[in-house]
Formats: sequence, structure tokens, C-alpha cells
Amino acid sequence: MYKFPWLQIDKGAHVGEIKSKRGRTSFITWGCHIANNVEIGEGVMIGPNTTIITSIHPISKDKWIKDQKTIHRKVVIEDDVLIGAGAVILAGNVIKKGAVIGAGAVLTEDNIVKEYEVWFGNPARLIKKRA
Repeated sequence: MYKFPWLQIDKGAHVGEIKSKRGRTSFITWGCHIANNVEIGEGVMIGPNTTIITSIHPISKDKWIKDQKTIHRKVVIEDDVLIGAGAVILAGNVIKKGAVIGAGAVLTEDNIVKEYEVWFGNPARLIKKRA
């Protein structure tokens, strides 16, 4: 395990360049794949086998997919967020303070998950607010 005073990353995780605040410890558990350009707040827990991707591939029928320019968008995960095991977070998402992304959820690109919202499903959608 890679351990810093503010962030713990399991040795089985594959993590690109991330920006993390110093403060309460955040955890990235085993089997996670986290791309570059991800901002992680304080007190965040990311469950096993979670994937966070910051690039998307356009799928216009006018060009071969391999010839279309990849689009890169930052992912922001604010403080006190829980991301359940096996979740997939795609490019351009903002997950606000206290939110929960359920196990196995697929958060498609460019969503704003508001404070204390709980999202589940594929595609992920708002289920309730934390009490």
C-alpha cells in the first residue's frame, strides 16, 4: 500500500496523475484503475475494481472510430464521497460533497451529482438523498 498522510492507495490499484487535497485520509482500494486528470477530495472512499476514465471516444458514423479525436475531460470527486465496488465513472463528471455512487453503477459522462445524492444503476441515476 502506498501511504501518505492524506491518501492511501492499495498496491493493486493503477492510478494515473491525480490531484488530492491534504487533510482527512482518502482510500483507493485494490483493482482500481484511475486515469490522469482526476481531483479527489478529503475523506473519499473508492471501492475495489472501480474505474475512473477521463477520456471518451466520439462515435460519429462519418469517420472511422480510430480516426476520431479522443476528448479529455477532468473528473472531480469532492469531500466525503463513497464510490462502491465496480463502479465506472466516465469523463467530465463532478461528484459533489457527501454523494454516494453505488456498487456497479455506470456514471455516464458529464453528470453533476449534487451534494448528498445517492446514484445507482446502469446508467446511473438519482435514487435518493442521504438522510
